[in-house]
Amino acid sequence: MLTSEHKNFLLVHQSLVPAGFNFVINGLIAWLLFRSLDTLTLWGEHGIAGDLLITAFLLPMLTCLIVSPLITKQVRNKKLSVLSSALQAAQGMATKALVLRALFLGVVGLIFAAAPIVWLLDLVESQGVTIVLGSLDYALYKAVWAALMAMVITPVIAWWALQSASKA
Repeated sequence: MLTSEHKNFLLVHQSLVPAGFNFVINGLIAWLLFRSLDTLTLWGEHGIAGDLLITAFLLPMLTCLIVSPLITKQVRNKKLSVLSSALQAAQGMATKALVLRALFLGVVGLIFAAAPIVWLLDLVESQGVTIVLGSLDYALYKAVWAALMAMVITPVIAWWALQSASKA
């Protein structure tokens, strides 16, 4: 069973905090990239489809590459306690190389966080409805979307990193 320290770590520090961080960062990046445009379309040079697909891959991949070593360092420096032996992974993703975990999560983000949204919007457009968003509207949408994505994926990353660091 997880200790209260680990529950707090996973639910607050690796869920709510990353959600807030990604809300600000991704909303700001989207606004900076698209602020000079009056409207955005789904496809094209300034299309939201490409932005969502790229972000869905990069957000979990980069988060994994950044957060995992930080958690390992916290465990090594005894700022975060190791998991009990019953919770340590004997196999699975926690035992894989960091780069493989990062690439796997990037693909998962692409398939489950962006592809269904892009597919649905493309389906709507194929019915004759043009998808057009203002840059601020899109920045707010992307901020919320990235926050939700981070809230779901970062605890998984942290769990695997904690399992990995606990075995070291």
